[in-house]
Amino acid sequence: MQAAIPPEFREKAYFKDKSFEEVIKEHVNLQTLLGKRPDGIPKPDASAEEWTAFLTTLRPESAEAYELPETEFSKTHGRDDEYVKNARDILFNANVNPHQAKAIMEGFEKYMGNATATKESAKAEMDKAREVEFETLLDTTYKGDKQNVIDRTKRLMAEAVAPDMKEKVNAALKEVSNETLFALTAVMEGIHKKYIAEDAPPGGGDGSAGEDAASLQEEAEGIMKTPAYNDFRNSGHDSARQRVRDLFDRIAKMKK
Repeated sequence: MQAAIPPEFREKAYFKDKSFEEVIKEHVNLQTLLGKRPDGIPKPDASAEEWTAFLTTLRPESAEAYELPETEFSKTHGRDDEYVKNARDILFNANVNPHQAKAIMEGFEKYMGNATATKESAKAEMDKAREVEFETLLDTTYKGDKQNVIDRTKRLMAEAVAPDMKEKVNAALKEVSNETLFALTAVMEGIHKKYIAEDAPPGGGDGSAGEDAASLQEEAEGIMKTPAYNDFRNSGHDSARQRVRDLFDRIAKMKK
């Protein structure tokens, strides 16, 4: 027997001092074990109860025992108490062992991180497109007077809204469509022209009702920065300069 075994294997414990018959028996036993399912592991067709009984032996004694791994997602977004509790309960109820739990959480939060980044990127692109669309609409409608219209609208809305409502109004304006924003701008500009910019607006014959010198000066300075005011070739040049003269006349009356 020893002569039949290659020299490099002769001193191995599983060959040394063994007969040919003993080696053959051990080889047969090993081949039998290779195809045998380890004791305690349910067969593929085992019942749900059998699988549950087996898997519960692999999970920790309580859900709180799971240690959730730190991931890029958790570093960026954090994990509140409710998230941690629900994650642990899900893992525990699924009879997941701690090693599997780590891999599951890392894979799930990697997906969540990618999905969140994609969503934030898409929102940023939509916001940018929305802003460009709104600016284009204003440019087309108000041309060189666009900035004045925007400034007046902001000022009028700020003056019209109660201080304790400004935050809610600003939040609501961020969610409305471009069409609604444009409609609000058009309405505020219409109010300005009809009730504020006229020489004799309702409520006073001197044109000062609801106005103050500072706001009139701000409007005049805004107009003076526009192409309509500075370029005599602009179709709105004469009206822009007349508007500035009217504004300064009102300011002079207020200061008398």
